[in-house]
Amino acid sequence: MLTMSIDEHIKELKKKYNDEFYFKEIDIRYGNWIKNAKTKQEKIILEKIFMNLKFYSKKEMKDLLEEQLVSIKKDYNGLKESVILPLIPNNGRYCGANELISLIRIINFEKKMELEEDFLPYEDTLNTDLRYAEEFESIIIVDDVVGTAGTVEKYLENNDKYFEGKELIFLFILVTDRALIKIEELKKKYSDIKFDIRYCHKVSKISEINVLSEMEYQRLVKIEKRLWGTNSRFILGYEMSELLVLFSHNIPNNTVSNFWYKGQIPWESLFKRFSQPKRKQQNYRNRKRQYNNE
Repeated sequence: MLTMSIDEHIKELKKKYNDEFYFKEIDIRYGNWIKNAKTKQEKIILEKIFMNLKFYSKKEMKDLLEEQLVSIKKDYNGLKESVILPLIPNNGRYCGANELISLIRIINFEKKMELEEDFLPYEDTLNTDLRYAEEFESIIIVDDVVGTAGTVEKYLENNDKYFEGKELIFLFILVTDRALIKIEELKKKYSDIKFDIRYCHKVSKISEINVLSEMEYQRLVKIEKRLWGTNSRFILGYEMSELLVLFSHNIPNNTVSNFWYKGQIPWESLFKRFSQPKRKQQNYRNRKRQYNNE
């Protein structure tokens, strides 16, 4: 079977995703990124992981979410006693969950135009304030990818009071086996919460799929350690997640990091990773007091 060349692959990406931010001038950016390779072997390795990178466009994510939400709506009384919320990390950093909320708004609008009735039963079915969850029987928490389930664990540690005695439905675009195992542990720890896990696709580590030989994989590890040092939590992606995924709105830190690395070591990244911190509440209050006193 004939395989596609890298030039053909890039041409296909530009044609298929010409409206997507991450594929603007992808040929130029790929050319700069591949020059990071110090040897012919490293160039082959980078080429292979790029060829196997799975991209999720806005339309693809919207279609996947819609399919899952239709199923959840059927299982949970038309969502009449439900609220949908983003899984926002407790440190307030930027996350893909907010982007999914935007896509769900589009789904609701399009279904309303198609069916001439709202897909979500009430205006406040979709919300962003976790405190609002106390009023509902079932709470749907959405996020784009759960790689280690570390964010889920911290989220429950800080917010479990809102979910006691309720049905908690986690809805993810992507999930790993590692995350599913961790969530099973969390189910036992939070036995007073009823868990339901829904996801669109399950993804595997690069070391678990037939992408690189063992020798190539070890060389990839060396490339990553060259960037981060030997003890970083971001070698091959956060906590060794080793994923090869890219979303329309961002590249997750679970993805092999040489795609998005930006640090002290000279390295031309292929995809910019967005990380937007939350404004400190105390600073906001100080400004508000100052404004009111003027």
